[in-house]
Amino acid sequence: MKPNKKLSIMALAAVLVVSCTCSLLPFGINLPQSMQVGSYITVNYPEEWYGTTEYDIGVFSPDYMDLEADDEDIDQPFFFVIPLDLYLGEGWFGEIGDPEDLLDEMAFEFDVGFSSTTTVEVGNVRWTKGTFRGPFGDFLGIWEGWIAIQLLPRGGAVVMAVAPESDWSDVDNIFDAMMDGMEFAD
Repeated sequence: MKPNKKLSIMALAAVLVVSCTCSLLPFGINLPQSMQVGSYITVNYPEEWYGTTEYDIGVFSPDYMDLEADDEDIDQPFFFVIPLDLYLGEGWFGEIGDPEDLLDEMAFEFDVGFSSTTTVEVGNVRWTKGTFRGPFGDFLGIWEGWIAIQLLPRGGAVVMAVAPESDWSDVDNIFDAMMDGMEFAD
């Protein structure tokens, strides 16, 4: 076999291997449902999850979660979205210049110690995000998750993505995809 023909066959084989391998890779988390939270936030979430807005707070979880229930009775992953104008009141913008201050306030309120804090950019939205593993407020057991804050001129959001430690590996990619897919009206 001629060297050029041999190289052509090897190149074709390599392309086929890459093609077949790529077709087996997942293309991301499917978030076909969406819900508006507050007046300017849209959250996309998994088809098999339950989503509701109570008190203008978006609550997303694998099963229905009653916000009236005691924290000790909640034992499933959940993703909360709280518009900042709801959390801080109307006219809050300008009172908070640093999202890390608000993140520290949320950590204090839920009695969590962040293992790390980072800044994450998703599209044109910058989030300040603190991760934790340990107790979470009055919830029983060990929890894992993160709290993220973003400030936008029209309004911002607080997002809490938490799960019992034993469930975290099943939902952490879902939570990241949900935050990445959030939309904010202009």
